[in-house]
Formats: sequence, C-alpha cells, structure tokens
Amino acid sequence: MIAGCISRSRKRTAAGAATFLGLLRRVRLPARGWSTALAGAVGATYGAGIVGGAYLARKVVARADRTAMIAIGCTTLFLAFLLASLSQGVTALTATSVLIGTSNAFLHSSLQGWATDVAPAARATTVSLFVASVFLGSSAATGLTAGLPRNGHGSVFAATCLATVVLAVLAVGGHALWSRHRTG
Repeated sequence: MIAGCISRSRKRTAAGAATFLGLLRRVRLPARGWSTALAGAVGATYGAGIVGGAYLARKVVARADRTAMIAIGCTTLFLAFLLASLSQGVTALTATSVLIGTSNAFLHSSLQGWATDVAPAARATTVSLFVASVFLGSSAATGLTAGLPRNGHGSVFAATCLATVVLAVLAVGGHALWSRHRTG
C-alpha cells in the first residue's frame, strides 16, 4: 500500500523538493550556521511529508469529497507557512517542510484532478497548463521576494499565509460552486 503511494508521488516529490530546497537556500541557512547537509536533511523531509500525506489522503478520500480535500490541503499549507512565519529554526522549518509535503498530497492532487474534470477531452493540455501555472507562480513569488532582507524571513512567510487564504477562498469556493453547478 505504501509502495503505491510512493510511486504515485515521485514526480511531485522531485519538483516540490527542488522548490523547497530553493526556499531553504533563499533563507540562507548556511549563513545561520546550518551545514549544507542539515539544510538538505530538512528539505528531504518534504518528501516524507508527501509520502505520509499520500497515505493519509488515500484514507481520507474514501470519506471526503474533493472540496474537503482541497480545504484540508489549504489548511495544512496555511499552518506550514504560519509556523515558518513565527520561526525559521531547524524544528520549525522541518515541520514546515513536512506540512508542505502533506499539503501537496491533498491540495495539488485535488486541484489537478479538478482541472482534468473541467476539460476531460483536453486532459494533457489541462495538466500541462496546470503544472506550468505552478512553476510560473513559484517563479513569480521568488522574483517578488528577491529584494527582501536576507534575515528575518518571517514577513515573507506571513505574506505567504495571506496568499494561502486567497488560494483557499478561490479553490474551495470555486470547487464548491462548480460541483453544485455540475450536479445541477
């Protein structure tokens, strides 16, 4: 059972780990006295979050609809960034990494599934546009925060909390409306 979760999560883990490791580099962990190995170990916990999150999502999906799965993913992501906004220590960023991975298992999968439900005849195009928007959004966020101070990234994470609230309102609300309209 866990092997199935691992194989389905491989691509998301690689892309997400690269994004999160970039974030750890951006927070300049070596400048804070963290070794590269420690920063890498913290980043690797993102993969553990995806694997554990995929296992949990598999259990929850039998009892929850997609709107609830999106809400769980958004809530988990919000908690991750809230924690990181309060502290950028080893423990806090490790927990943040795990929570972001867990959120990915609920949120990313649910949003991608919804995207393919909206346009099933254009599945490949829909998924490609979805993935492109994820990477373009990450790039835009990196560009927008590039000039911010190198120490005290709490404000960046706090802003990300606010962005997650916007995401939650749009994604949860949008999916709920779409579901009602679809079922008529």
